[in-house]
Amino acid sequence: MANKDSSWMEKFNNGLNELQKLILDKRFEVSKNVGYEPEDVDQFFDDVKSYIKEVNDEVKSLFDKKEAMRNKLGEYEEKIRCLTSDIQSLTKDIEYYKNEGYGSFRSHEENSGIVKDLKKDIEDLKRINTELLQRSGLKNDNDKKN
Repeated sequence: MANKDSSWMEKFNNGLNELQKLILDKRFEVSKNVGYEPEDVDQFFDDVKSYIKEVNDEVKSLFDKKEAMRNKLGEYEEKIRCLTSDIQSLTKDIEYYKNEGYGSFRSHEENSGIVKDLKKDIEDLKRINTELLQRSGLKNDNDKKN
């Protein structure tokens, strides 16, 4: 997806650069007593060029922000995967200790509390993940699987 975005951005920038060059290089013939004032035409094209540059800068800024959000989203998804793995491991431990009755290990209540805390952390990260997706307009990998 990032490759597609950068390709689009490159084409957009190239198009704007060509348009700016076309505007700057455009010359008009002036006939006496008829036509536009050359200074007015030049000022108009300077204003158009300035506006195009502002739009270009804003588009680049938005793409940079989108990429930063995509990176942050990847970090959150990795945290969710790790926490999910921890929950699965602890759940197995709880079952094992519960079935084997090992009193020297963490109690069932201790493990249940840890699992509960981890599940809350995962829900928090999922909520943050969803908020980032909504802000960035990106698709959630989990949505694709479901």
